[in-house]
Amino acid sequence: MHDVIDEPLRLPPAPAPAVRPSIPVAAALVPVIGAVVLWQVTGSTFALWFAALGPLMAVAGFADGVRTARRARRRAHREGAAVLVALAGEVEARHDIERARAWRRTPDVAGYASDTDEIWRVVPSRGDVVVVGRGLGPSAIRVEGATGSDAGDDGRHASAVRDLRRRAQRIDGVPVTVPFAAGIAVCGPPVASAAVVRALALQVCLAQPPGSVRLVGDEACAVEMPHREATRG
Repeated sequence: MHDVIDEPLRLPPAPAPAVRPSIPVAAALVPVIGAVVLWQVTGSTFALWFAALGPLMAVAGFADGVRTARRARRRAHREGAAVLVALAGEVEARHDIERARAWRRTPDVAGYASDTDEIWRVVPSRGDVVVVGRGLGPSAIRVEGATGSDAGDDGRHASAVRDLRRRAQRIDGVPVTVPFAAGIAVCGPPVASAAVVRALALQVCLAQPPGSVRLVGDEACAVEMPHREATRG
């Protein structure tokens, strides 16, 4: 089955370094040679004025080459930046998919309340953990293509590539879980601590049916669930 998360994101290549235009020496010499020949034929010193066209043409050609190279460089920068912006949007869209899947795989009490079909549904590893909050987690997004070292002398492109890779590697707002078998110690003011214990106990009871889990203890038994009557678990 096709999964968009499995498709790697392709980074654009870094803009190529600007090529320094060469001075058109041959084009500059042609008017000079022509002016000398014309002077030899006509004997007019005014013909030598045409020799000045050679250096002028060389300077004009060099300046035009520099301007063209800069224009191409700026265009490459704009195109590369536009691709990186589009990739950043794709990263956010894929993170949304991953985040929704993570909460569906390991819901908290609010998740079970919003989708009661998930209660006691058998999901691999769901009963082995308890959700204690939300935070950062690893992302399955793969980013391929040019690395920061491929960016040549373009520091802006390298920085944007590194930032995109960093954002793609981590996803925020996903369930933070702890192993159920490890146990959880709740410390704090009595009223708040009791509420946390009841919420955690309720989450465990919604994840696992009676017989798999049995409620014991005053605070845990305050949760009205059939797990209180279970004889094993």
